[in-house]
Amino acid sequence: MMEIDRKEYAVAFMQLNIILGNLSDEEREKIPSQFLKEIKKYKSNTYKYKYDYSKPLVEQDMLPLTRDLLAYIYAKFLRKDVLNKGDVNEDVGKLFGENASEG
Repeated sequence: MMEIDRKEYAVAFMQLNIILGNLSDEEREKIPSQFLKEIKKYKSNTYKYKYDYSKPLVEQDMLPLTRDLLAYIYAKFLRKDVLNKGDVNEDVGKLFGENASEG
C-alpha cells in the first residue's frame, strides 16, 4: 500500500486553494462546497504559495501532486465547458494537453 505524505498533501492543498481561488465564482460553484472545505481544512498553514499572475497556469511552479489533483478536479467537476471561457480556464485545459478550440 502506498504511504501518504501528509506534508506534501498539505502543500498541494495550499497550492490548490490559491489556484482555485483564481477561478470565477461561476466555475468555482461547479466544485462541491464540501470538496473545497476539505481542501481548506487540510491545506498547510505554514507554506506560502506565490501565484505568479504574469504567467499562465501551465507555467506556474507547483507540485506534481497539485497537477494530479487539478486534473481530477478538471475531469470530475469542470470538464470542457470551462475551456470555452478563456483566461485561467483555458490554461487549465492546456495544463492537461487539451486544445481550447476543440471544446
